[in-house]
Amino acid sequence: MNRAIDTFKLNITSVKKLDVIYNYLETNNVKTLDLSDLLRSQIVLAVSALDTLVSDVLQIGLVKAFTEGKSLSTNDFSKYKIEIGTLNQIISAQSISDKSLILGEYIRNVNSRTTYQDPKQIVSALRLIGVTDIWRKLAIEMSITNADDIKNELANIAWQRHKIAHESDIDFTTQKKRMRDRETTMEAVKFIENISKAIYIVSVNQLS
Repeated sequence: MNRAIDTFKLNITSVKKLDVIYNYLETNNVKTLDLSDLLRSQIVLAVSALDTLVSDVLQIGLVKAFTEGKSLSTNDFSKYKIEIGTLNQIISAQSISDKSLILGEYIRNVNSRTTYQDPKQIVSALRLIGVTDIWRKLAIEMSITNADDIKNELANIAWQRHKIAHESDIDFTTQKKRMRDRETTMEAVKFIENISKAIYIVSVNQLS
């Protein structure tokens, strides 16, 4: 499971480095560039880091359950389908290590076609590895009193990411790009960092 959090830390560090570039350019009063595009990049890449973390946690968790013979008796888990060809490969593999590698690669390919960014997607993913009552557990880890605040903030950041990635951050009423500022961007990045670490801890506790 360490691989999931190590990859996340690498990704979120890259996001923070963009802030260093932003500060340098702003301090030196570079006006020939639209620095708000750096802020947009941070939002998109921070959400991508969360997406990757959840995908990794799901893959590692499912393989771990398979390797250790754990029963994840949830409705969500029972819906997870494996193609016959992959199943035959797993059965034919000589060692548990080889079986795990085949299963892990299959899950990775399935996950690559799914996003884990908004609250509903994350709930669905974590339920596959047996994590229930997710928002209450995340609220405890993040020291936040109202669990709904976590869902609302995540939904808001995911919405922002969607507007940037799919609509170029254009406000179609004004036909101009939405205003971005460093403070709210860094708050969003910090929130993504905190919720990602909390998701990792809750998942590790579930699978230990």
